[in-house]
Amino acid sequence: MLSLTTFLLTLLPLVFAAPTSKHDVEVIWTLDKPSSKVSLRVWTTDHSALLGEACNSTLKTGNFVKSPLSFDVDENGSGLGLLSNLICLNR
Repeated sequence: MLSLTTFLLTLLPLVFAAPTSKHDVEVIWTLDKPSSKVSLRVWTTDHSALLGEACNSTLKTGNFVKSPLSFDVDENGSGLGLLSNLICLNR
């Protein structure tokens, strides 16, 4: 039985701390159901660089200080993904 809920979101483009800095990224939110542990990772689309990660559903450090990324989702991945309070996922 699969015990992880993972979903992938591609944001085009994602604006980082510098207003002129834009990147295509892959956002991966993962929930390990047995332990209820959540992780959030943001990669470049080619996975050559990890741009941010958190052990919860909110990323608000480093590149994400001015544009926090957060998820308010249930164990099945249904809910909202927000980037600076803009809905980027409604599932």
